[in-house]
Amino acid sequence: MIFSVQAPAQPPATSFLFQGATQVGACSDIAVGVRDITGLTSRGAAVQWTLIDPLPELDAAALTAANSFLAALSASATAVSLPTSVFPGGFVYNLRATVRNWLGGSSVRSLTVTKAAIALPQLQLQGAQGTAAGAVATTFKTRSFTAATIYGPPLPCGGGTSSAQFSMQLLWTQISTAEQLGRACER
Repeated sequence: MIFSVQAPAQPPATSFLFQGATQVGACSDIAVGVRDITGLTSRGAAVQWTLIDPLPELDAAALTAANSFLAALSASATAVSLPTSVFPGGFVYNLRATVRNWLGGSSVRSLTVTKAAIALPQLQLQGAQGTAAGAVATTFKTRSFTAATIYGPPLPCGGGTSSAQFSMQLLWTQISTAEQLGRACER
């Protein structure tokens, strides 16, 4: 008796999450990744990264460099950093990730990343928990919270310093009281 084993004619598709910041400054690399890959991936999955129609349109040399960079990435790379030297600021990049399993089943996800033409401003919040650059200090079990802000203008990507500082107004809304939050946690 002879048995013949063949791959399915319609292999199961993969499924995954495509994540990354959707807005970055001109000086920042674009960091994206795929995770939670499922769909017969016990033998590994191959990831293909592609660029779809950047806006405004990149010149031919820049487009070739970006596509060459993506094509050279390892098929096992589930997280990548796209450098500013190849992906300059002032463009909207439509990135596509295709994840294929060992039987050929695949799925595709896209992520649009807007890369600013200038560096993003610097923001510092000083509160009850100390200072966190670009982050919000979280305070629990306190009756008051004071925040002082310092805002500096964007600096060139090559570095530099600025002594300019501007005041900034913060506006926030309390979305629930401690009592409402306590009742929600009891449910």
